[in-house]
Amino acid sequence: MKVPTALIIGLLIVAVIVAAYFILMPKYNNLKDLGAQVKEKEQTLASKQKTWEDLKELEENYNRAKVKVKDIPDVLPKEEEIPELLIQLEALAKENNMGLASINVIPGAETEEALYKSLNISIGVAGSYSNLKKYLDSVEKNMRIMDVTSIDFSATPVVEEGPLDIFSYTVNMRTYYIE
Repeated sequence: MKVPTALIIGLLIVAVIVAAYFILMPKYNNLKDLGAQVKEKEQTLASKQKTWEDLKELEENYNRAKVKVKDIPDVLPKEEEIPELLIQLEALAKENNMGLASINVIPGAETEEALYKSLNISIGVAGSYSNLKKYLDSVEKNMRIMDVTSIDFSATPVVEEGPLDIFSYTVNMRTYYIE
């Protein structure tokens, strides 16, 4: 009995298809799952790299801020430091050709919640208007924080020197300290 070749070939094709389905399909599905896992791991890696870059940037910002923190005692001293303040104000007046007439220091209003305290300062100076502008610019650029709250001046010159009139000014300002 001879089995027709077409039947043998048909059975072999069916056997190959069945074998492919039961042997190769699980491998193919496993390969797809591994591909998905690779993409997930790549996303996790990208996320961790971004976090690492953010941490490096944060560390750089921290190091820059640490340098600035060293300057805080100059900007906000731990005490009133009135003698140093008077020396600074006198030096700024001399530097800007202003005559220093008077300085009054008055403790500021205290609040329990504030992290700092303030001193109110009233300074009597004499000089030209342009020198007053230079003086105020120097106060602004001074290391210690000082806020000018008001300026009063006399309407008549104290001394009339040709093109430059010397006026009398009262500059009220506030400075701060930590206690």
